[in-house]
Amino acid sequence: MKIKKATAMCAVLSGIMFGGAVTVSTPASASSKDQVTIYLTRHGETTGNVMQRVQGSSDFPLTKNGIEVANDLGYGLKGIKFKHAYTGNLTRQEVTAQHVLKYSNNKGTKITTTPKLREGGYGSFEGDSIAADNQKIANVYGYQDGKEFQQATGKDYWNKLQDAYLRGCQL
Repeated sequence: MKIKKATAMCAVLSGIMFGGAVTVSTPASASSKDQVTIYLTRHGETTGNVMQRVQGSSDFPLTKNGIEVANDLGYGLKGIKFKHAYTGNLTRQEVTAQHVLKYSNNKGTKITTTPKLREGGYGSFEGDSIAADNQKIANVYGYQDGKEFQQATGKDYWNKLQDAYLRGCQL
């Protein structure tokens, strides 16, 4: 099976901006011309981040700082030709893709927007105060506060927090 050479950029997920590239190729017999390089990015700061709110699939827009970060990522990707870009259908995802493509000199690159790349939701927790929810969730797990909960659970903190959101703890 041959894979045509292509490069894609995705603006997905939540949190701070980061960039990374993954090169995918066919089995060992594949040459470099059969490779696809996929760039995964995250959006920059949103109004939800600034207000310390659970955002998930809520459509919080980028702040001025978030837009500047997307522009900077674009400048950092100058010289790379993107054939296509894919993004979730949240404003922060779409705007990030638009700015990255504009500032990387890929302004004419087609962007496919799809709800399949939309960030996951937190149901009734959407828009809640992160600190207040962390406190409540910490209490569910038997900790005094969110800081103790995070220190005690270490690398499992985010999984336990996500699990509590998904289970809909009685908060």
